Amino acid sequence: MCPYQVQKLWQTADVCVLVSEYEGTSVSMLEAMAAGCVPVVTKVSGTADVIQPGINGFTGPVAI
Repeated sequence: MCPYQVQKLWQTADVCVLVSEYEGTSVSMLEAMAAGCVPVVTKVSGTADVIQPGINGFTGPVAI
């Protein structure tokens, strides 16, 4: 899938769910946000710097 197709796919979605125990700032999360998707992600270092819960997305704890 080329980047253009990925962008089109994000534009058809309402929510982007990304779960990770260890993640920097996820490129997929940023691409989804740029396309208008609401990110729902685990609260790890990179997402904590970008997501303001309830304002531009939602975070949850890492479940181990």
